[in-house]
Amino acid sequence: MFGLGYVAAEDRLFFMDVLRHSGRAQLSSFAGGAAGNRKMDQEQWRLAPYTEADLERQIDAFDDRYGEEGRQIQLDAADYVAGVNKYISEARLDITKMPGEYAAIGRPLGPDPWKATDLAATASLVGGIFGKGGGAELTQMELRRSFVSRYGSRRGVRLWREWAAYEDPDAPTTVRKRFHIRRHRARPPATASRSRTPDRCSGQTSWPRRPVRRCRAPSRDRTSSRDC
Repeated sequence: MFGLGYVAAEDRLFFMDVLRHSGRAQLSSFAGGAAGNRKMDQEQWRLAPYTEADLERQIDAFDDRYGEEGRQIQLDAADYVAGVNKYISEARLDITKMPGEYAAIGRPLGPDPWKATDLAATASLVGGIFGKGGGAELTQMELRRSFVSRYGSRRGVRLWREWAAYEDPDAPTTVRKRFHIRRHRARPPATASRSRTPDRCSGQTSWPRRPVRRCRAPSRDRTSSRDC
């Protein structure tokens, strides 16, 4: 892990520095207060408002929570950080090793020493980025419910599938092979259980501005509930 930290710093030290500052919502103070940097800081603080003490607790808790594996993670992190710092110390003595971006932002001596908490800060940034995808299942469920309510079960489901366009035959393609996405069977096997959809109060797409009332008893068909 020491070698991995060293070569990572050798290859992309400035980019790593950007990531650890971004993970702390401090990109503006590091690289300048451009509108895009300020917006990214605001978004990151909204998603992961961790203080330095929070990041330290995350690192310290590995061995307590995960035993020997957690301890090994702590040792690997320490070795990785030592490798990064080894390259930083060399770059301060050899200007040809220091990324030119540091001089451009007024930090000719390069970055501050690396810490294990920098790994946690970067992880929070990456987790926030890749954790934003998907999440439209409840929306699709509500749309399907509305189609069925308006057009009936069979026609409503068929129209919903056409509207969702999971597999659009008219879409332009660059390959000849077909990949079937969410392919639906004309008739489910006899052993398959009946599909169920959540109650209308099972999920919220945004924080409610007023207290949410409990759902009343579900209707007899058990596929939907009365309004909240």
